[in-house]
Amino acid sequence: MLSLAACLLAALPGFTDCNDNGIDDAIEIAKGLATDCQGNGYIDECELGGVTPIGYWRLEEPGGTTIADSGPLGLDGTTSDTNPTADIGPGVIPVTGAENLLGRTIAGSGSILVADPAGDLSFGGESFTIEAWVRIDQRSDTSGPNQRQTLVQKKAIAAGGAATDYLVLAQAGDISENAATNYGKNADFSGRELAILFGTGSETWLVTSNFEIRDGEWHHMSVSLDAERNKVRFTLDDGWQLINFDEQGHTTSGGPLLIGAHTNTNGNYNQFLRGAVDEVRITEGVLPLELLLDDFRGGDCDGNGVPDGCDIADGAAVDCDGNGQPDSCQLENNDCDGNGVPDQCDPDCNGNGITDACDIALGASDDCQPDGIPDECQIAGNRT
Repeated sequence: MLSLAACLLAALPGFTDCNDNGIDDAIEIAKGLATDCQGNGYIDECELGGVTPIGYWRLEEPGGTTIADSGPLGLDGTTSDTNPTADIGPGVIPVTGAENLLGRTIAGSGSILVADPAGDLSFGGESFTIEAWVRIDQRSDTSGPNQRQTLVQKKAIAAGGAATDYLVLAQAGDISENAATNYGKNADFSGRELAILFGTGSETWLVTSNFEIRDGEWHHMSVSLDAERNKVRFTLDDGWQLINFDEQGHTTSGGPLLIGAHTNTNGNYNQFLRGAVDEVRITEGVLPLELLLDDFRGGDCDGNGVPDGCDIADGAAVDCDGNGQPDSCQLENNDCDGNGVPDQCDPDCNGNGITDACDIALGASDDCQPDGIPDECQIAGNRT
């Protein structure tokens, strides 16, 4: 149990305690009680990919109706959609360095239901972070409720909005301009804004971001409730925004988590996310930006106990393409000539996406010299 002094310190603005020892991270670093080899203000031991989620659905299944939870609680989901989407999310998840294989289209019967019998996914007014990679195939406008695109909903299936623990929208549709209480963006709505809704038991209130998903590409998004400071933080790719709110109250719901859809008071499914979703992760607290799934600054992909960014900065690891991940962690299925260098860093003189050595080895290019350079690159000054 924390001391009274530690509790008072934890209540101060800007206080972070990633290792839960009751000492502000900045104080630990300044006094040499903890190391920060990257100088980014975050303790190394907290950057080693060690985020413990409450629920983490990677959506790697090749088919079937069970969606595995990679988190410690085993909160597996179910879906009636047996086919993953053909268009996958990012090939490698930055923080963890894990290869991503599949995504899942979320539309209609493709939504995912996660039972929450112990209420592990219910937060009420406690701090939390929800993040995912999303691709929106049909962008929304403000023409009606059917334009709202739900990333996650936490409430009883046949319950009204006032019973909502939280509802995260990847496209807000008309909800922001019709909300009785809305913080953040309050005019010129497009319907494409990120937003989060809370229920109080008798009414709802909303926080709307200025961030919008405007194209059909994959994007990382997150929303965090900072209950100590009455702020909501939104992120979209490499941007972030903090929005203040006046506390209105929070419902604690024993209902399931629904990924990719919303339900009305009759229990009917509606307001689907029209596109695809991948890597849905929910954690307690406001997760530091460095540990979100879109950032290479965290993680320890080679398992040597040193953050990847420090290995690279110290010269202990090579990062040939400057993506923040050691080359040694990128070689699987990405080193066709076996030279220990990721393919994207090997010469590719004809720009066909295949390294020169592999072009020659596969017989796709001739090398009459032989000097390891495809012949077509040495004609008419094309050698590079």
